[in-house]
Amino acid sequence: MMKKQFYRVKQLADQRVGRAEKTEILTEDLQHVEKTVDKIKHACQTTNKRLAASMQGTGMDLEKRLAVLFLKSLRGSDDLAMLWPQMRSELMRKLHQTALAQTMLESGQQLGEDSLLGKVMQKSGDVQTSLARELAEYEMQVERDVLAPMTSLLENDIPNITQIKKKLTKTRLDMDTVKSRWTAAVKVSHGASKDMVAAATKAEALKDEYEEETAKFEACQDTLTTELLKFVSREGEYANWIIKYIEAQLDYHQRATSVLDKVLPGLKSLLDESELQPVYGCPLEDHLRIQEREIAFVIEECATFLYREALDEQGLFRLAGSTAKIRKLTAEFDAGLVDLSEFEGDVHVVTGALKQYLRELPEPLMTSKLYSEWIQASTIQDNGTRLQAYWTIVEKMPSLYKANLRYLITFLGKLSENSDVNKMSASNIAIVIAPNLIWSPEDDGGVNVQHTGVQSSIVEALIQHYSWFFPGEIDFSRKTASATNGVNQGFPEKCKKGPGDYKSVTGDFLEEVVSLVNMKCVDDSGTHAQNSQESETAKPAVIDVEQTNTPPPKKKGTPPALVKFMGSSSPGPSTSAPPLAGPKPIATSVGPPRPTNAPPPPPSKPLKREIK
Repeated sequence: MMKKQFYRVKQLADQRVGRAEKTEILTEDLQHVEKTVDKIKHACQTTNKRLAASMQGTGMDLEKRLAVLFLKSLRGSDDLAMLWPQMRSELMRKLHQTALAQTMLESGQQLGEDSLLGKVMQKSGDVQTSLARELAEYEMQVERDVLAPMTSLLENDIPNITQIKKKLTKTRLDMDTVKSRWTAAVKVSHGASKDMVAAATKAEALKDEYEEETAKFEACQDTLTTELLKFVSREGEYANWIIKYIEAQLDYHQRATSVLDKVLPGLKSLLDESELQPVYGCPLEDHLRIQEREIAFVIEECATFLYREALDEQGLFRLAGSTAKIRKLTAEFDAGLVDLSEFEGDVHVVTGALKQYLRELPEPLMTSKLYSEWIQASTIQDNGTRLQAYWTIVEKMPSLYKANLRYLITFLGKLSENSDVNKMSASNIAIVIAPNLIWSPEDDGGVNVQHTGVQSSIVEALIQHYSWFFPGEIDFSRKTASATNGVNQGFPEKCKKGPGDYKSVTGDFLEEVVSLVNMKCVDDSGTHAQNSQESETAKPAVIDVEQTNTPPPKKKGTPPALVKFMGSSSPGPSTSAPPLAGPKPIATSVGPPRPTNAPPPPPSKPLKREIK
């Protein structure tokens, strides 16, 4: 044995220095096949490594599962089916989704079922559990159909080829060694002068040994060739493993998508139906739908508070409140924890919060869809025709926007009626409030200097003639809400009027005319008797107005703010009262609502009484 090993070492040394021949193991074609095998081996090794790293169930557990999967797959599918649920459960405990699901479920329980976040956490925890189950199923499938056979290829087939090649290399060395010895013995036998028979016998023995080693070499060569060709012929099988991996991914993502599709609408409905949501920046329709209201919470609460506390406040809406306090109040509105009583000494903060709410509405209260119609109507020169054009546009507004505009404009109109005290006439109010009510869709809520004056004139007309544009009374005298965001706080019952609760098209214009006439009659004693007779004629209308839910009466002798008669020569927005439909009616109750399919009758100039 030692002698044979010596000959091998000597042969290797001779081959390296070129003193001995070296037989090629494979033919040129088989060498090409061997290179293909090496490429497939490298591709499988790198893919298997990266694929195993992408699986969450890595480490020793993965190796154990792969061994079990490989062995059970050899025995049959029944044994594998019995172990599959157990292996999946063990794998699920190792997944990150399982830990995330447990955390979400615990957090949801701590927050409670009354919490929106708690409900979402619990449902999301259940979803993560389902996703973890699907992920475990997916990884088990990949391990069974891809990793296990690929690992077997790398750990069994490739080493087997390598082992055969090593054996072939060793056999070749033995064959080349014997060949070299035989060649040397033949030379010696031909040149020997003594004992030629012994030399010939040795050469013959080496020849037999060479033939034996050659047979071994050829057998090993055939075995290696067979294994190489078999390996290469299975390339389609290797490609099918990758296809199975893609199919497993598709199946997993489809199942995961199905789980998410089932739960996502429920989660969105929880959010959409949640009553505690930020109100600033929220679309008006969504806000009213969620809180089941008719009037936006911020508009109603601020108007109610200001009506009670600030009708006499000078510069209301014009003077700015503290920025920090406005931010605090808006945050309270968003959080649903509002207590306006703390702002009784700083009402400008409330007006600032109200203006900010109007400004942050995604859709302006007077709607961007009707913006061009508002601007076009403002260009009409005739005052009565212009007012009727405004009225027509108001009737086109969506009901929700119209109701909120009616509520706000009515409040601003009542504020302007006290302008002798608060110094905020309809014109002054319109200047500061109009940019928050109407803007061009191209302005994104910004100020368009070109249309600023036009916008103010439109809003001024609405405020001046609020009772004509929006007939019917609104009760602003109720108490404001505290520590709530308006949930389940519907529109006040007194404001929920049916079609028969609205006045005629003239609105409160009769009261204004009568008040103006009465005031002038008091100042002019010469016409006292005649004016007294007209006052007696107008009493039914005055009585009818007082029977409605109106704010406290104005100071005696104070005329309505900025009331002018029709026919004014002013080129800008008219401050005159809306036109009368005809002779003053003798009202005994609130008249029917104005028709919604046509503007009011053509304007007629109100009668002026000469004061002698």
